[in-house]
Amino acid sequence: MKLLSKFRMGSDQISSPYAGQDNHLFRTLIERASDGVIVVGPTGKIEYLNSSASQMFGYASGELLGQNIELLLPGRHKRSHVERRRQYETKPMARPMGPESRLTGQRKDGSEFAVDISLTPLQTAEGTITTAFVRDVTWARDLEIQQRLLADASAILAETLDYDERIRLLAKVVIPNFCDICIVRVFEGHHLVTRALAGVEPELHSLFLSNGDYSPCLADILGSGEALKMRKALLVEQVTDEILKETGNDTACLHLVRQLQMQSYITVPMLARGTDLGVITFIHRKPKKYLAHDLIFASLFADRASVNIDNARLYAEAQKAVRIREDVLSVVAHDLKNPLGVIKGFNQLLIEDAAEKSNNDHIATDAIARSVHHMERLIKDLLDFAKVQAGTLSIEKTPQDVADLVWRGVELAAHHAAKKDIVIHTEVDTNLPKLTCDGDRIVQLLSNLLDNAIKFSIAKQTVKLIVATNNEGVLFVIKDTGRGMSEQDLLNIFCRFWQARQTAKLGTGLGLSIAKGIVDSHGGKISVKSQLGTGTTVSFNIPHQ
Repeated sequence: MKLLSKFRMGSDQISSPYAGQDNHLFRTLIERASDGVIVVGPTGKIEYLNSSASQMFGYASGELLGQNIELLLPGRHKRSHVERRRQYETKPMARPMGPESRLTGQRKDGSEFAVDISLTPLQTAEGTITTAFVRDVTWARDLEIQQRLLADASAILAETLDYDERIRLLAKVVIPNFCDICIVRVFEGHHLVTRALAGVEPELHSLFLSNGDYSPCLADILGSGEALKMRKALLVEQVTDEILKETGNDTACLHLVRQLQMQSYITVPMLARGTDLGVITFIHRKPKKYLAHDLIFASLFADRASVNIDNARLYAEAQKAVRIREDVLSVVAHDLKNPLGVIKGFNQLLIEDAAEKSNNDHIATDAIARSVHHMERLIKDLLDFAKVQAGTLSIEKTPQDVADLVWRGVELAAHHAAKKDIVIHTEVDTNLPKLTCDGDRIVQLLSNLLDNAIKFSIAKQTVKLIVATNNEGVLFVIKDTGRGMSEQDLLNIFCRFWQARQTAKLGTGLGLSIAKGIVDSHGGKISVKSQLGTGTTVSFNIPHQ
């Protein structure tokens, strides 16, 4: 007796509570089930399947009867499945094949889809009949993959702020889990330009791109203009010859599309802060294709891509502005140094001449010398500040004797202190180890902080410089008993060009910004404590290397 006749709906031999009562109802229930039902005989032949199973795998009714069950599996699994089926027949049992198995079915057109399968065996005289209940879980599996993709994309994009690199990573991260080809196009001025193309074989790149961008015909086929106009995702489930002919008559372009085996695509506009940034296109090659539920992920990914591209662009523009500012400052400083050098040289001649004549000309020449020194200091501060802001402050670390650094810093500030009859009192730990640092920068830092302390102190007072070792490295402390600052002033102390109102005419407001930049570049920390009327304490720590 044929196994099919034993299972055929309406047979008296069917094992069902409905058998002999209402076989028509039972047939209807099985046929209308949303899950696929497939009955496989002992030899692996398909003996029965319902309409849902036929439709799920893309076959006409009755087309699969008598075929091997392996026909419904991807080629890479066919051989191993025969052996697993034989093992199952030796110890058959009802069991799910589970979501953890990551099962995949193959449709008639060759496309693959995710399935969950439960097996139920039935022993007969001819052998074991196995009923497989098959559910298409493509949507659930895709959702899981897409959520992981979004998390992975965030982690990968956090690794760089470079504009071009971020766009390249965006195109790569979705391959192959969401698409076979990804194209990212962004506006440069009023024109869309391809900035990333991933998933295309090297030999096709030259065909795909023309003068750094793909042809207008291909842009039309991929719906860039339409997606931007509608400001929403555009899905084409099947790229047909009719669609190709409607969107363009460029023979070379149409030939390229066919070479790419383009089956389906989604094009999504990228928007940020109400502005069109560009479009991102996801392409599936044959036999895979997109469905409506894929629009959700495509739109989410495009939103995330828009934010990342916009942030990277803003960062790039800010970096460019910093570089331009640094270049301008360098040019201005260079152009100022030349006339200052001339003034300084001729002023020295006047000083020497005034000394020989023993007249009062030295009053004017001293004023000129002070002005030249002030301008030189201003130029140096501007250049150092620009380098701090750009992250290009030069640091050359070598082992340094701390006591020597302190002496050099004090020596530079001594002339300023003498003018106000201020004493610089130093307390330096005698057991300090060598400090690996940029000696010239540390001397510059000490000199600047001592000058500040002197500048804001009343005449005939004392400025203290204390140097000691601690767990974090070498600690430098500069204390004065000057005017001090309010709590509100302390909040802005390291801001560029900021000065307290009562001392606004005593400097440029760059000194502490530069000081912080020098300390930061050594991996240290700087802090300021102050109270109005009691003075200010500046502490900075340079770690041992």
